[in-house]
Order: sequence, then C-alpha cells, then structure tokens
Amino acid sequence: MIGLLEREGAFTEALELARRLARFGQSEDVAARLSEKAQALVAEAAAQGGSS
Repeated sequence: MIGLLEREGAFTEALELARRLARFGQSEDVAARLSEKAQALVAEAAAQGGSS
C-alpha cells in the first residue's frame, strides 16, 4: 500500500501510513526514507518558488 501511494505521488499519505506501521515495529526504514524524500520535495518547491 505504501508503495502504491508513493508511486501515485501521495507522499504525505504514504509517510503517514509508514509512521503508523512503525508504531507496531514495521516500516521504520520506509518512514525514514519517505520523510527524507518529502523534505527534499519541500526544499525543491521552495527553491523553485524563490527563483520565480
């Protein structure tokens, strides 16, 4: 499910699901990877917005 959300571009939803699963000892590495990816996307959007 996380992979499907990620492929569809729903990073926030994928990260939320991964964090929920991490509470049960699953997907900790996925949550960390998605968190980094989301931060990179935010930084990229901010850089593009600042250069307009």
